Amino acid sequence: MLLKIVIMALSFNIICDVQSSSEEEIYDIMAERVRQYMYQSSGSASSLYSRVTIQLNALQSDGSWPDIDYSSQAQTGWSPETHMNRVRDMAIAYTWSSSSLFENEALYTGIVNTLQFWYDQHPLSPNWWFQQIGIPAPLTDALILMKAGNKQISATLELNLFNRLIQEGGTPDQPGETGEGANKVNIASHYVKRGIAQKNITALNFGVEQAFSVLQVVNPLVQVQGLHHDYSWLQHGPQLYNGGYGMSFLDDITSLGYYTIGTDFQTSEQNIQNLIGFVDEIILMVRGKYFLYNVMGREVSRSKAIDKSTTVRKCVLKMKEINPSKADVYDNADQRLQEQIDPGSGITVRHKHYFRADYTLYTSPSYSFDVRIVSQRTSRCENGNNENLKGYFLSDGGTSLTVSGREYYEIFPVWDWKKIPGVTNPQQETIPIREQWSNLGKNNFSGGVSDGTYGVTAYEYNDQEFSVNTKAKKSWFFFGKEIVCLGAEITSQADEEVDTTINQCLRKGDVVYEDNWIWHDSVGYLIGDEQQMEYTDGEQSGSWYSINLAQSSTNVRLNIFKAWINHGVKPQDASYVYAVIPGISADEMKEYSKQPGYEVLSNQAGIQAVRQKSTGNVGIVFYEAGIWKQSDITVSVNASCILLVKNLDKDNSDVIMHIADAEQLSTVIQVKIETGNCFSSIQDCIMPLNPYLGSTVTYVLKNQISYDGKTEQECECISDDTRAFCKTCTAKNNPSAECKCPEVTQGDYTKEKCEADKASTEKESAGSIHMNLGIIIAAVVLSALTIFL
Repeated sequence: MLLKIVIMALSFNIICDVQSSSEEEIYDIMAERVRQYMYQSSGSASSLYSRVTIQLNALQSDGSWPDIDYSSQAQTGWSPETHMNRVRDMAIAYTWSSSSLFENEALYTGIVNTLQFWYDQHPLSPNWWFQQIGIPAPLTDALILMKAGNKQISATLELNLFNRLIQEGGTPDQPGETGEGANKVNIASHYVKRGIAQKNITALNFGVEQAFSVLQVVNPLVQVQGLHHDYSWLQHGPQLYNGGYGMSFLDDITSLGYYTIGTDFQTSEQNIQNLIGFVDEIILMVRGKYFLYNVMGREVSRSKAIDKSTTVRKCVLKMKEINPSKADVYDNADQRLQEQIDPGSGITVRHKHYFRADYTLYTSPSYSFDVRIVSQRTSRCENGNNENLKGYFLSDGGTSLTVSGREYYEIFPVWDWKKIPGVTNPQQETIPIREQWSNLGKNNFSGGVSDGTYGVTAYEYNDQEFSVNTKAKKSWFFFGKEIVCLGAEITSQADEEVDTTINQCLRKGDVVYEDNWIWHDSVGYLIGDEQQMEYTDGEQSGSWYSINLAQSSTNVRLNIFKAWINHGVKPQDASYVYAVIPGISADEMKEYSKQPGYEVLSNQAGIQAVRQKSTGNVGIVFYEAGIWKQSDITVSVNASCILLVKNLDKDNSDVIMHIADAEQLSTVIQVKIETGNCFSSIQDCIMPLNPYLGSTVTYVLKNQISYDGKTEQECECISDDTRAFCKTCTAKNNPSAECKCPEVTQGDYTKEKCEADKASTEKESAGSIHMNLGIIIAAVVLSALTIFL
């Protein structure tokens, strides 16, 4: 709460004063914003005092700490980084008036000694990131803080540190991956802060221009890394990274946005709108205070990594000042991040498929559920720098289900990594490891359709590497109450048993299991007929070191709930059906299992389809051109696609069709729908162009009669039907023999009167036919006589 109040108060003063300030004063205002933000981001004054006191007492006379290995050559977890983070803490404590160590002489001496030691010893990491991002961030913070100190560091030492930063800190426009995406913004950030500290307009302008350029949505034909049109963040190739590099970007860009409010350095309105959109997505990728692990990249292998609540809080509070119109949304997110309110409080129902990232997310007040898939257009969740050593299967349909958000917190050292929720794979005891960094998927069919509330995601899985030798057709139908999961054509030549994992999460409370369903922690799982489900709910052990060599080797033990479907060894064309039903009690689950809220219409290699009973919505996955028929309804397509169709079973209603091209190859997909009431429509669906390839388009199919001479019994009447027997007889125009008499018992024109008119009309028509026939016969006879005369 203190952080929120101070930022708001500071912002008010900024808005009032900055417009009338001189250029010199602008530097001072921005420097003060940096300092105030540092103060309020450092925790309470008492906690700051405790840790700085410990740091100061342990500090050696030469300005070093004995617990830091300054010669470390580690790629990650580089020990000397701790030195500079401690220097920043000490600078905060020395210059913050609320600190018990404010203007403390011993602390000042310690700060000078630590900075001098750093310059003299010149620690270097083999990982470029520390020289260009990891160290410059706390260093520039500390130097700006000390500018406001009662005693400042010498101009010579400050200049030496800045000059080395210029030499080794990189440039945000440098070629290659180090100058793109989050890296660009992180490097630009220390240019901005150096510009503020040194009152260097060149550095400041360059840093601001480079940083804010990353707020522009990328053109995928030219650039891959950065912010995309679906507000996914891709880094290290076309790899989903919203919770990793995306958060690193967001932390710096919101700070720069906050520092420059009301100045000539403030970014454009369009960039601000892009930032707002991205923050909206980040908020929904956090449940309670925990990120969904599917958006974390290799950071999933770092202890406590999915809890970035402190950083996210800072970002949403800065956004209140950048975009006050959504203050209530940011306040609500802030309360969830502090666990002051329910994890679903303030969250609305939403389904979205991120067509640039091969990712789907459903959120609601009750739960969040996501799916991560991959294609030749996107990269798998990476390993690199000896991190994420067992994440081979994460992108092959990995799912997470969160209600509280804690379901997977710190689970990863003990996780059975061959049983990732949602994935179908052989149970190899040694998890394969691909080459480091970006690895594209092997298939084309990977995508999803969405109407914003409901949707369908599908993935053609085929892995013939590392003796996995397994393929499957997998789909997920998001119906709100439940998520229905289908698998077909599961075929494997691997030597190990092939399983589809339903879930693997922290065990909480009892597990209830009956013949075709299982229940745990307010979530039910309903299994299809003729499938073998297995589960465990005991202790599992492991270490963080087993998945990340920079982490602890201490053995961890946790109780885990794990459920899966066993397809046996070398299955051929096996299948599965299961549904996930969140927010349900065990007793309610027992009743639900007797009357599920969905109906599986097809689960074949070419077509998978499910109908939701309450809405009548039908999701259909066509892996190739084909025809799906159910009772008197037929849907045919001339190319692979994913459909969400509404009103198929509603008479006299327009059919609403949402369609997406999962292969992102078609320009036009033709869909034909026929129903038992002789409704038929052929729609040429125009598919979106880049950068919206794979996104959903919607068509309303108007009623069109296609009865081909069928009777009313064969083809019932609908609105605007032009057939004579589908028209209502009227008094104004004599009724024909075919029209229908209205159901009227009183008035001038009753049904009885109408029927009499129809009978009369029929008699007149018959007489007319006889008379005309006589005339025709007479004409024929006369003509014949003429020939013979």
